[in-house]
Amino acid sequence: MNGLDCCRKIRELEATGQLTRHIPVILTTANVRLEQREHAEQAGVDFVLPKPFTVNDLLDKVWTMLNHETSEKSAPP
Repeated sequence: MNGLDCCRKIRELEATGQLTRHIPVILTTANVRLEQREHAEQAGVDFVLPKPFTVNDLLDKVWTMLNHETSEKSAPP
């Protein structure tokens, strides 16, 4: 199973209620052509991080995604 297949499976489990919350997925790839980004989006990837990247780039994105999910949960309906 590759990363996109794995992401599709995660989104399927979310859709069927087997996973009870959204699992953020960050794809890291050296292939950042538009077509590849579209495939990632169709698979349900939340963010594509192109290689090369630094650890700080990855940590910043993880932090942003976690804070976004936290703020969504605490936002009034």
